[in-house]
Amino acid sequence: MHNFIGGLAVGSAFVLDIRLGIITWLVAAAHEIPQELGDFGLLVHSGWSRRHALMFNVASALTFLIGGVAAYGLSGSVNVAFLVPFAAGISSTLRQQT
Repeated sequence: MHNFIGGLAVGSAFVLDIRLGIITWLVAAAHEIPQELGDFGLLVHSGWSRRHALMFNVASALTFLIGGVAAYGLSGSVNVAFLVPFAAGISSTLRQQT
């Protein structure tokens, strides 16, 4: 859910302004790369094989792309401007719960 919402934020930021999209993507990458590495290490340390942990991380990360494509696809019929602050608020709430 966290990755999907992040994808919504980045996708809607690109729709609003290319510069905002680039900055949002860079910020998301700065957050997601260390998080995914940490998730991988945690899964391997918990007994998962490296292959299964990597496959799970890739599948989880793909939801980011799905969120971005969904935001772009919805932009023709829905004003996606509300997704940027919504995604930021929901994302921080999800992080606090985990």
